[in-house]
Amino acid sequence: MRNLIWLESERLILRDHVEADFESHHELISNEKNMYYMPEVLTHSLKESRENFNVTLNASKEEKRSKYFLRIETKDGIHVGEIGYSITSFTPLGNMGELGYFIREEMQRKGYASEAAKRLIEFAFKEGDLIRLYCSCLKENAPSEALMKKIGLIKEAELRDYEYHDGKLKTRVIYRLLKDEYAYET
Repeated sequence: MRNLIWLESERLILRDHVEADFESHHELISNEKNMYYMPEVLTHSLKESRENFNVTLNASKEEKRSKYFLRIETKDGIHVGEIGYSITSFTPLGNMGELGYFIREEMQRKGYASEAAKRLIEFAFKEGDLIRLYCSCLKENAPSEALMKKIGLIKEAELRDYEYHDGKLKTRVIYRLLKDEYAYET
């Protein structure tokens, strides 16, 4: 079994999930308001939440790990949300991945998402053999796009009327960061 990931920042812990996390995980991913921009993750039953959670648990046990789905919590154990990245391509030069996150509504606008994302990016580039990371959101999701800018990602594309969401075609923006663009803090 692999070592579980445990990352710390000033106020937060980012870590692999354990079985005791299921209830709060279900509460988050079954909340339509929290998951409005991630309908593919939204669950409608305990069974669906369990299936999602099992994927998360099993990902941390893979020999050649391709999914880094981490729980974000305050240092006093309050569940903030989820963050992670998936390897989209393994190459001889390093891995490429997609960043994603979702934060409980009551925990938003407190700087937790940017703090968690900066720590995860540091891990991905220093320890995760990542050479390219990208993140995207619907353009109307201004807080998510603002977060991408705040953590140093660079706008790469805007795909007009690209995605069907909530009864409409919507524009998606894509941001990236390459390992050689990442400013390591010493």
